[in-house]
Amino acid sequence: DYLTNKSSKITCKSTAHCVEAHFFLTGKVLFQLKNMGWKQLEGPAHNILVLSEVKDEVHFEATPVSTFDIHISKEILIKLAAKYPKLAPLVKAIKEKNQSSLFLKRKRTNPYKLWQIIKIRTALDAGKATEAATEEMVEKLILMVLDDEPVVTKYDYSYEEIKKIENAHRLITMYLDETGILASKITETGIPKDKFREGFRLLYNKLPGLYLQQARLEKAKQLASEGSITSLTDLAALCG
Repeated sequence: DYLTNKSSKITCKSTAHCVEAHFFLTGKVLFQLKNMGWKQLEGPAHNILVLSEVKDEVHFEATPVSTFDIHISKEILIKLAAKYPKLAPLVKAIKEKNQSSLFLKRKRTNPYKLWQIIKIRTALDAGKATEAATEEMVEKLILMVLDDEPVVTKYDYSYEEIKKIENAHRLITMYLDETGILASKITETGIPKDKFREGFRLLYNKLPGLYLQQARLEKAKQLASEGSITSLTDLAALCG
């Protein structure tokens, strides 16, 4: 994972065979892989390729750039393929040292994959890199890339917009009792209301207004079941 905000060149060397899932989150990048010519990506986009004793060049333009990369060794990949048959094409490509067969899978990264990356990065920042739950999230992300099911949306979403929607959801959940919490958090994201509504529904399977209503009802039920609060007025005040 790296971040740069100036023109620069990075030379990448690999002496081991591995598969790389490369997620280009923000900015633009121009890069050259061995014997494959120059390619350009603009975030959010991703590709998946085989690295086998290569020396590549990556040139970054003078715009903020952020990427998220996952490298899977040949040995680990073979073990994972026994658990997930969909990984078989990757095993075949790495055994044949055929990076071109996978490199062409350059795709725009849909909101579901961006959200999965956000959850993985949150776990890594919390020091949970070796926990089983984090490993499962990484495995799920790789499978999402291979499935590559189309996601039809009215709007395109950037990585930063998905982060803002996820953060708004967290704050709405924390402050259910605040009047106007939903409208204020939508405004703070800077995302148009209709686009926010669609993005929220994509991530949480509910429109934000319905999510807030149901979350408040669930909180009221929990408080009532605990028996410490019996007044409907008090429940309403605590739950919004």
